Parts: sequence; C-alpha cells; structure tokens
Amino acid sequence: MAKFKIDVDIDWADEYGTIDERLQESIKQSILEKIEDTVMDQIQETAVNEAEKRVGIWVNNYLTKVIKEKKFPRPVNTYDDKVEYITIPELINRKIEQSLTQEVDKYGKITHYNGDVYGTRMDWITGKLARKYADERVQEFVRGIKCDIEDYTSEKVKKELVKRLTSNLVQNIDFNKVFKEEDHESKK
Repeated sequence: MAKFKIDVDIDWADEYGTIDERLQESIKQSILEKIEDTVMDQIQETAVNEAEKRVGIWVNNYLTKVIKEKKFPRPVNTYDDKVEYITIPELINRKIEQSLTQEVDKYGKITHYNGDVYGTRMDWITGKLARKYADERVQEFVRGIKCDIEDYTSEKVKKELVKRLTSNLVQNIDFNKVFKEEDHESKK
C-alpha cells in the first residue's frame, strides 16, 4: 500500500474566517436556500390558487352582468330591416314560449298543414300527461274494485254454500228415525 502526504496551504482561511466558520456559513446558506425554495413553491401555489379564485369570481360577475344587462340585436321579422335589442333572458323566454305555442300533430311533431294540427306543443304535452295520469288512476281504481268484488263474491259464495249445505243436511235427515233411536236408547 502506498502512502501519500499532501500539504495544502490555505491562505484565504485567515482572510474570510476559519474553516469551521466557512463550513457553518456554507451549511447555513444551503439551509436558507432550501427553505426559500420550499416557501416560494408554497407561496406560488397559494398565489396561483387565490388568483384562479379571484379570476373565476370576476368572470362569473362579468358574465352575469353581460347576460342580464347587455342587449343584443335581433331582427323583428324577415320582411324588413327593423331590429330590436333584447337581453339573453328575454331571448330564452321568447324561444321557450315560441316552442310551446308551435302547432304540432298527434305525435308531437311540428306541422304546417292545418289538417294535421293536434294543437300547440303545450296542449300536446299536457294532454299526453293528463291521459297518462288518468290511465294510471283508472287502473288503480279498477284494481281496487276488482279486489273488492273478489272479496265480496268470495264471502257471498261462502255464505250461500253454508246455507245450502245446512239446508240439504236438514232435508236429508230423517228426524223421525233420529228421535226413535234416541227413544230406544233412553228406554234401555
């Protein structure tokens, strides 16, 4: 095994402090840099989240304001160039009303022929729902009546059978014979 001897001359050690002080300063600086990086990452993440929240709130407020207050041009009819200005909620309400008042056939499809007109879409929807509701109620009523009729007829049949059986038994019994046998037994 070879041995080496190394001599190092550190002139700067006296100028900047001892080696221990330099090592301490270097370790301290490394720790501070690591803490700074970690804190900055957390601050950036928090700042980004807060900025996203605030931007989201601002966008929602702006869109709400635009939807409620901003008026958009809409042609009055197809015959001339007249334009009216309406808000988005007004436009939606008109479209819903227009949709519900369109004339439809018996299948609920829009029709332009007078012979096929069943009524408005609202009439069709409510009529269909009313028929469905009425059908369900009628079916429930019929089921109830059917059960009541079955119970009633079952009781009547039982009573009638008991009545006829007792009547038949009474008619088939020869009371003279029964009383004679009783007299014979009592005399013994």
